[in-house]
Amino acid sequence: MKRVLLFISLAVFGLFAVLSANEKNVKQMTKNYAAKEVTVKQKLSQTPICLKTNSTADFTGGLIWLEDFENSETWDDWIGVDLTDPRPERGQSEWIVNDWQALGDSSWRCADTSFGNYGGYANHWYQVLDTPPILVSDTTTTFTFFHRYKVEGPGADPPYDGWDGMNVRISADTGKTWQVLSVATYNASSIWAFGHPAQGHNEGPNIPGWVGEQSTWTKETISLKDYAQESRAVMLRFAFASDMGYSTDDGAPDLFGWQIDSIEVRTTASLIFSNYGNTVDMTGSSQEFIPPLGGNAWHIVEISPTDSLLPYYPEYEPTPTHAAACQVSGSIFGKDSTYSPWMENVYVTGPIFIPPDLSVVHLD
Repeated sequence: MKRVLLFISLAVFGLFAVLSANEKNVKQMTKNYAAKEVTVKQKLSQTPICLKTNSTADFTGGLIWLEDFENSETWDDWIGVDLTDPRPERGQSEWIVNDWQALGDSSWRCADTSFGNYGGYANHWYQVLDTPPILVSDTTTTFTFFHRYKVEGPGADPPYDGWDGMNVRISADTGKTWQVLSVATYNASSIWAFGHPAQGHNEGPNIPGWVGEQSTWTKETISLKDYAQESRAVMLRFAFASDMGYSTDDGAPDLFGWQIDSIEVRTTASLIFSNYGNTVDMTGSSQEFIPPLGGNAWHIVEISPTDSLLPYYPEYEPTPTHAAACQVSGSIFGKDSTYSPWMENVYVTGPIFIPPDLSVVHLD
């Protein structure tokens, strides 16, 4: 006797997310759905289900199973699953020091050396490399470094103009909050990977930075005069973000990520801080955006006979008094009810017994 489980799924990545209908998103959604199917099976294997005996010994054809959500004990067989619970943990730092095409003996890289042809990055990274607090009290203070990069190119969906990308940031409160530094050489004004709520890391549009390719080592010089203040320390951050589709590990083996070297903070009179591609006084970490719990909104509701749900065909009219609803509401169906941000729910039946040697006729 075969047993099957049916499930209804609703995935909401954010009330304000508008997913672009491009090949990148379709590819990633296919991967995500396959992963979610495994998760559903794992969760159900841990959830006790009340088995019901439906005899099919004398089955001669016709309806095998029906659920109309009217007053019945079969409601108890359905299981609502919140796929956002528990929340995943952030990954490890992907900042490394090695000698691959280094500026000197070694350089910093935001990369996994097992990816692609030279090492590179995966989808949905948000990797940062931070300095310790540095006292900046002189208005002649500058922040300089050399870097090279090769990441996904520009041309994201508006209001974004870059896919994966990088920038540098500053904190004046020991890392509690960060501000993107203004750099003349940024070649994107709004990076999708930093900003998009579903495919990126939810920082919103208008996060500038570098995108595409700069294969030669190039020096950047940034004035810190606006942050100079007596007895105040600042921290500096190198921030790298990738979105959920197309990376070194996903279709582009030549994208080598980001390399950094010869980091200096100095005044006209003295060197305040330096790092020349070594692990001293720099800290890498993952800042991957993890959405909050979405909650489980599946429940049985009562439908008012005066509600018009505009079915496509009369035979799909709701059954007289009750239906299953995935919405934030009480026991009564609400046409104006909605659902929670970041919600990702499935609703799964109890076991359905399929008669052996069942013949199924396909009707075109």
